[in-house]
Parts: sequence; C-alpha cells; structure tokens
Amino acid sequence: MDKCIIFSINNDYSFALAVVLMSLKDNSENVFNTSDFIVYHDGVSDKNQGLLKSISERIQFINFNENDTLPEEIYNHHQMKRYGRYIYQKLRAFELVSQYKRVLWLDADMVIQGNIEELFTYEENMVYDSVCWKLSSVVEEKDLEPGMKEHSCCHGGVVCFNQSIANQIKREDIIEAFNKTKEGKTGGIEERMLGYIIYRKQFSFKSLSKAECNTDPSHQNIDQSKIIHFIYGPLKKPWSNSAVYAAFPEWAYYYKKWIQMGGEGPIKELKGFYSKAYTFKFLSNVSTYIEVLKELSGIIKDNPSLFMKPDITNPYFQFFIENIPTQYIMKF
Repeated sequence: MDKCIIFSINNDYSFALAVVLMSLKDNSENVFNTSDFIVYHDGVSDKNQGLLKSISERIQFINFNENDTLPEEIYNHHQMKRYGRYIYQKLRAFELVSQYKRVLWLDADMVIQGNIEELFTYEENMVYDSVCWKLSSVVEEKDLEPGMKEHSCCHGGVVCFNQSIANQIKREDIIEAFNKTKEGKTGGIEERMLGYIIYRKQFSFKSLSKAECNTDPSHQNIDQSKIIHFIYGPLKKPWSNSAVYAAFPEWAYYYKKWIQMGGEGPIKELKGFYSKAYTFKFLSNVSTYIEVLKELSGIIKDNPSLFMKPDITNPYFQFFIENIPTQYIMKF
C-alpha cells in the first residue's frame, strides 16, 4: 500500500473509529481499499480490536505507551489534561512518510460522506485546513522571524503528509517546536507545533476548503462536505447531544451498525431517525427569528417539544425538528 491513514484513540472511542471506517468504506471505496490503517492507542480491548479488524483486515494497533520517546515535559503541558497523549500521535506521521507516499491523519469524531481521494493527489509537502490564527499569536515576540507573523497554522483534524518530507523531521525538531509554542494561547498544542515546523522547514502546503474536508456541524454548506467533523466541545458530538445525533442520520446509521456487530457505545437508547436538519443563515434580530417560527407554527403549534432550541451563538445555526414531512421543511 502507498497510503496510510492514522488515528489515535482509547478503548471508549472504538465506536467513533468504527463510524469513520465504515463511512469511508461506503463513500470513498478506493481510498479504503488501497490504504493501511494504523491505530495508536493505550488499551483498546481485544474484543474491540477484533471488531474493528472485521471492518478492515489492514488495521494495525500500536500501543503508544510501549515505544514513546518524547520527553515527559511535553505530556505535562496543561493542555494534556484535556487531550492526554493522543494528539501527539499525529506527529508520528513524520516517521511513517518514509514507508508510505501519503500519510493522512484523521480525528475519530468524524463521519465521511464523500470521496476523499483528492487528498492524496496534491504535490505539496502537506495538506490541511488553514485556520485564522497566525504563528505570531503562539510564538514569543523575540522568536518571531520575518514572515512568521502572517503564517497561518493548521487545524489538526485532517492533515495529509507527503513522502517528500521523509527524514526531514527529527525528535529535536519536535522538541524545539514545543518549546517555541508551548506558551501560546490559541489552538491545540500540537497544531501550534505543526505550524511552527511547517514554517521553519519551509514546507509547501495546500490549504483545504473547510466547506468540504473539515466541516463543523454548524457550517452553512454542511450538505456539500466530504468530511464532517464534530468539533467545538461535547455538546457538538452526536453521542452526547440528541439534537446532533438526530441531525446527522449518516453518523447514526453507522453507529447502529457498530452496535449490531456487538460493539458498545455511549448511546444506550437508539430511537428512530429525525428528519434531516437544515442549516439556516444567522438571524440578526428577534423579529426575524419570530417570522421564521411562524412559518413552522402549523407543525409545532401542538407539539412544542419537537422543536429543539438552536444555538444562535454561531454565525450559522440549525433547527432540529422530529419527523417532519420533507415538504414542510424550508430553507430561509
């Protein structure tokens, strides 16, 4: 195989990885059939390893506690209380590119709903979703170099590494990146480190469209996305928020398949699917919001519990309404 896709999970996230793998198989079949899968973990059970291998025989499980060489200082960083050792495993891609032409990192809190083969075709050293914050916000002023201020960092959820950077990143480079960015206030620590490494090594990169390959649930073009990423905290996860579960029947479909295989997960009661949620443009004032509700009043008048309050703190938000006939769902 010339492609490898890597993940990092604990045992409790086995269900999430299963969703990614099954949705990849159905929606990007060639990538699924021509890729190896490496799962870095700290104790995925034999049962779950067996179930995941039944999805693909090309899965290799590596316990990252058995061959870790990074200094303990990195793992004692305050962000590790939230992410643990898992986020650092994507840095292993710098080693894997000596074995594969392309190495793709994917977070496990995703669902694939399109063909992602294009990710493996770019000639740039790295491919990722650029974020709005710059290196100047995470590197101390004294360490800023000309050009560094405007260098955009990457979101760590979807990152593709090209074999062209094989043998260019050593342990010392990773430690330097940590020391230069550890006091930053923006982004994940490993995202800051990647941004620093990319700049220091002058790697070329392709910036992905967030509307296609790393799309959060509230994005206005969610239906066009190839990779939906349930980011921004627990309330955006389909397994911890019934509205998000209801809004993304694609994710729920694969989760149910995992349960039917004999797997376990955090959702104990699986109800029928809701109607597909639609993303509505931000309503800037209450009066406009009321007008939208009037359009739906015939449906929810006698069943107010079917209407779940949307999150209007984002530029875009969604209505989640249970079992509405399609002809009554409108975009505004």
